[in-house]
Amino acid sequence: MIRGDAGRADYPSAGGGLTEVPNRAPASGYSTPNPSIWQAREMSTWTFITNHARVLLVITHDPRVRLRDIASTLDITERAAQRIVTELVEEGYLSRTREGRRNVYTVHPKQPMRAEQARRTEVGEFLNLMLSNQDPTVRLDD
Repeated sequence: MIRGDAGRADYPSAGGGLTEVPNRAPASGYSTPNPSIWQAREMSTWTFITNHARVLLVITHDPRVRLRDIASTLDITERAAQRIVTELVEEGYLSRTREGRRNVYTVHPKQPMRAEQARRTEVGEFLNLMLSNQDPTVRLDD
């Protein structure tokens, strides 16, 4: 949160800019804003699913997807998409092969999740759960 002039608070928005959010009214009798407005504004700045997981989901849908298309689908920069794919390849979650002028990606579903609390869960289980919420007909094969 960044304090702006005139007593307002500016929050980073999903698009990289700042979203103006008025200060909450003090408890001394002033009217308070609608809580649902606050929840919508505050919740829009973060997600539970990381960009790494989102990149894996996009690649699972289309193993021949271009970095440019990953970036535009996820509203991240092409450089960020490239960095994430490289990290996923280096950690063994993906492999990439060249077919002509395109990369073709293979997701390795047996890899364990990175978080210590989820080490017993394979990345394929997580991806299948997420994919079932998007399109029940799409499933990552083991």
